[in-house]
Amino acid sequence: MTSAPREAEARIGPVGALLCRLAFLAICLPGPVLFAVAVTLDPLRSPADFWGLLAGGVLATIVGVGFGVFGLRLV
Repeated sequence: MTSAPREAEARIGPVGALLCRLAFLAICLPGPVLFAVAVTLDPLRSPADFWGLLAGGVLATIVGVGFGVFGLRLV
């Protein structure tokens, strides 16, 4: 075994932190957008489309916001 020192973590800087936060915010957005589309579209669509958009919006919101918040806490 060698006794070389471990490398320190490299800082990403303010621009990198901003870009990371914007990327994780973009991960959070599709779920609420799908949910809003499901609720606000014209009633001329089929019930299957409505429930599909609603279920997709809820699922994408749960997964996206969970992953986005987790990522924001890492930055």
